[in-house]
Amino acid sequence: MSSKAKAILKKYPLCSRCLERQVRLKAKYPTDTKECFICGNFFEHINDVVKTVATALNEYEFQTFSIGLSAPNEWIEKEDMIRSEFKLRGVRNIKSEASHALTLELSRVLNKRLDRFDPDVVAIVDVVSRDVKVLAKSVYLFGRYTKSKRGLPQKQPRCKVCRGRGCPECGYTGKEKQMSVEQLLSQRLLNIFKGSKVTFSWCGSEDEQSLVLGEGRPFYVEVHNPKKRNLPSLNLPFKLGFGVKLKQLTLLAAKPEKMPSFRSEVFARVLFQSKPDKKKLKEASALLERSEIYQASLSKRKTYVKKIYLFKIRVVGCKGFIRFICDGGLSIKRFLTGAGEPITPNLPSLLGVNIDLDEHKPFDILDVMLEGF
Repeated sequence: MSSKAKAILKKYPLCSRCLERQVRLKAKYPTDTKECFICGNFFEHINDVVKTVATALNEYEFQTFSIGLSAPNEWIEKEDMIRSEFKLRGVRNIKSEASHALTLELSRVLNKRLDRFDPDVVAIVDVVSRDVKVLAKSVYLFGRYTKSKRGLPQKQPRCKVCRGRGCPECGYTGKEKQMSVEQLLSQRLLNIFKGSKVTFSWCGSEDEQSLVLGEGRPFYVEVHNPKKRNLPSLNLPFKLGFGVKLKQLTLLAAKPEKMPSFRSEVFARVLFQSKPDKKKLKEASALLERSEIYQASLSKRKTYVKKIYLFKIRVVGCKGFIRFICDGGLSIKRFLTGAGEPITPNLPSLLGVNIDLDEHKPFDILDVMLEGF
């Protein structure tokens, strides 16, 4: 043992790991049985910490991991004090050394690979309490659903009491305790992946009274903090209840960079205030076929251009049955009724009559086509 090591031990009881780090030499365990001045004998009990972390990670599916250490500030303060007093320059500080030692032992015990940049799970260990908090990387999926019954909203409505902020009335979710497509899909996905919550990105939306047919509406979903990362074999289409079926579910390698463009095929039922002129009907159908629709958003101070690729209309008395294909993002209700923020051209302005949607069967989504798929 070097003279500097002896000088340090004469004043401060240190374990061999903390002593070696200061003098950069392998040292025998000091004969002093007191608690290590720097780490409090953390390294002596590191196997117990490894077992605690391994137990916490046992619930999770993962291939790569990383460790975060919540250590007391006094560890570094005491080590800095010794290094200043004895003019030492250690390779690692105590926190880095503890994290490194814990990671190496965990990698051996778990037989899993360390990944400091993009791990499947991160275990945050509190050195004092020995509590372990596990954060799992989100999983991302692409799916489609159909809806064969009316009266079910797509999205979970915001809580009317707190307006989405979270309160006792809504269980601090910020959402109404009402059934929806979002709720049905969430329940199934949380059951599969054992996550904390899910976040959806929808390829369009539909009215509560609308049906979603064909191959179904596409969506992307992020499952937060999942305990399971693998998608089991599902017998699709899977009935979720309330007329909703999960038609497709695919695990993605990473978060989508952006939402894809899409087109919707729509069948709408409208009510004319008075029977429209046949000539105007013919002119409107010809004009709207492959036309551009200018849709204003006053809140964003923007005007979006959407296209219609097919437009067919059949009139029976004061009822109209319309089938058309349009770009995703076109406000179907505004286009058909002219209500709300400006949209031009719109059907009432072309026909010269007021138009309402059939409130019981407004419009159905016959199919949604993703570009590039």
